[in-house]
Amino acid sequence: MTDTDYPAAGSIGGVPPPAAAGPEARPGEADERLAAALAEAEKLREDWLRAKAETDNIRRRGQDDVAKAHRFGIEGFAGALLAVKDSLDAS
Repeated sequence: MTDTDYPAAGSIGGVPPPAAAGPEARPGEADERLAAALAEAEKLREDWLRAKAETDNIRRRGQDDVAKAHRFGIEGFAGALLAVKDSLDAS
């Protein structure tokens, strides 16, 4: 393996660090790097928003499931008590 097989030290998100400013630097390189960094930042923001929405949906579904379980548990208990009441009334 050579040194070119690994990302440059200090690179972030696949964007290499800036080259030393001098006569060999391209004039539009900073603009290209900025555009690439902004595009990656927007992609990461969208991924974060999707993950946050999914987490909120899972939390809401969990709360709904707990509320339904309580309601059905109470209904089952009330149904069992009605059978006991009917039995006592028949006596």
